[in-house]
Amino acid sequence: MFKFPIDRKRLKLSSKFTIILGLIFLCGSVLSYGVLSHLQSQSAQRMVTEQSVTLINTLNALRDEYADNIRPLLKEELDTTPEFTPETVPSYVVRQVFESFREQEAFKDYLYKDAAPNPTNPRDQADEFETALVSTFEQNPDLVELHGFRELNDQSLYYVAHPLKLTNPNCLICHSTPDVAPKNLIKTYGPERGFFWELGDIIATQIIYVPAQQVLWEAQRNTLVTILIFMVIFGITLLILNRLLRQLVLEPIRPMARVATQLSQPDLVSSSELVQAQDLVSLDRISGSGDELGQLARIFQRMARVIASREQDLLVQLQNSINQVEPSATRGGLSLDAVKRLILRSQN
Repeated sequence: MFKFPIDRKRLKLSSKFTIILGLIFLCGSVLSYGVLSHLQSQSAQRMVTEQSVTLINTLNALRDEYADNIRPLLKEELDTTPEFTPETVPSYVVRQVFESFREQEAFKDYLYKDAAPNPTNPRDQADEFETALVSTFEQNPDLVELHGFRELNDQSLYYVAHPLKLTNPNCLICHSTPDVAPKNLIKTYGPERGFFWELGDIIATQIIYVPAQQVLWEAQRNTLVTILIFMVIFGITLLILNRLLRQLVLEPIRPMARVATQLSQPDLVSSSELVQAQDLVSLDRISGSGDELGQLARIFQRMARVIASREQDLLVQLQNSINQVEPSATRGGLSLDAVKRLILRSQN
């Protein structure tokens, strides 16, 4: 069973108050860190997702513009050029534009891929994980986005994936069947891949990868800053509360405790001396308050005066009794202290 390492009976009220608040703060900090860490992680993921979606939408707008208005102008040249020109493929152009985005500090760690189970260019070949994403989009036509974490080459990555649906008939010029595809395309990539696409098919997933460490570090940094601010505020609050506790509670209680200690002693000062004592002067000041401590101080004042008055009466009675029996006791050989003890015993 756990035992408190400090004797609680020996602790002062301010120390107990500080320890209790410290324990509350410690438990609250642990709980707050867990909650804030989760919330900040979600916030960082949303920020990265929004940036990724903006990039994907920008790339799609470029893809559509290129496929609709630029590539048709190059069709005749594509059919007559002996070597295939990759710059005429919308996906290639999109990838090159994304590489330009990566030159900016905010996107330098971002990676983009048109991951396709049946691509023309082998570098777009979807791995097992990406193929599963494409299958998920195929099975759920209304699904427009997937995001989460994955492990790739011993690195944790955060990904944002959108389905890439074939909607432009111009794409079928190169991707319907090998016999109608440009000869230079067949020469460069062969007749085995990137064919038999149909309008409406989910041909790939547009996926952006971001190192998970970047996402999680941003969340952890924000959490630590928040917790640090919370700790500073709590520390200042604790100092203020301790000061208020001493001024409003402990300092008014101390003279009451000393008066109570005096009242418990067998030898009291006289009533006039007690009324003028320093602690009673403090009680006079405290009793002027209308709160509970002021009420308690007034009760202590009355109790002190009553007990002092009774003690004074007892001393007078004792002195009278001594004066009466002292001649007889002296003749009988008794000391004055013995006489006092006998009189007090008889009165009790």
